Amino acid sequence: MNSRLINSIIGFCVVFLLVGCTANREGTEDTPKSDNIVYSQEYTKELKAIEKNMLENPEVFHETSNENYKISATVNLSVQDGVERMVYEIFVKDPKIKLEDLKMSFNLNPDMLHRLNTSNIFESNVLNDAPLTISTDSETTGASLFRAFLLDKSKLDKETLNLYKDMFVKISYEIDGKVHQDFFKLQATPSEEIQTYLKEASSENQNK
Repeated sequence: MNSRLINSIIGFCVVFLLVGCTANREGTEDTPKSDNIVYSQEYTKELKAIEKNMLENPEVFHETSNENYKISATVNLSVQDGVERMVYEIFVKDPKIKLEDLKMSFNLNPDMLHRLNTSNIFESNVLNDAPLTISTDSETTGASLFRAFLLDKSKLDKETLNLYKDMFVKISYEIDGKVHQDFFKLQATPSEEIQTYLKEASSENQNK
C-alpha cells in the first residue's frame, strides 16, 4: 500500500475468503488523532471525477450492477478498544470477463462530512503499488474497498438517518486494453448494529 497515510490512518490490504472465492480487500481505518491524507494527482483526479458528476451530471450514476460484474455496498458498526467507527465497504464480484487494472473509489453524501469525525469522506485504491485484476479464471475473483470513519455521537441528528446510506462510486477497469468507467449511486445495506446506534444517538441529541 502506498504511503499516502500520515501518522493517523492505518492502511492495509489483506486477502480473505468471500463466499467461497478469493477476494482482494483494501481500505483505511481512521484513528482518533487525525486523518490527514497526502493527495497524489491521481487520487485527487478520482475525487474530482465523482464530485463533478454529483454536481453537474447526476444522471451518470446508476443504481444497479452492469453486464460486466456485480456491485454492492454495506455499512456497519465497529467498536475496538472503546473506539466507535462506521465502516463503509463496496464489493465488486462475479466478473463476467477479465477486468484488468481495477480501480475503485467512493464518496459519501456531502452532508455526512459534518456528521463524522473526519476531514474528508472519500476513499480509493488508486495509490496501490500493483494493479488489481479480477476474473472468473484467476486466483482473485472479487475485490472490495472499505473505510472506517470515526464516530462522534454529538454530531449525529435525525437527518443523519436519511443521509448515511448514500454512496457515490466510481469503478474503472480495462478490457482488452480499453478503459471503461462506471458510476453508481448505491444505498449501502446497513447492519442492525449501525441502525440501532444511529437511531439512539440521534434521539439522545434531539432530547438535549
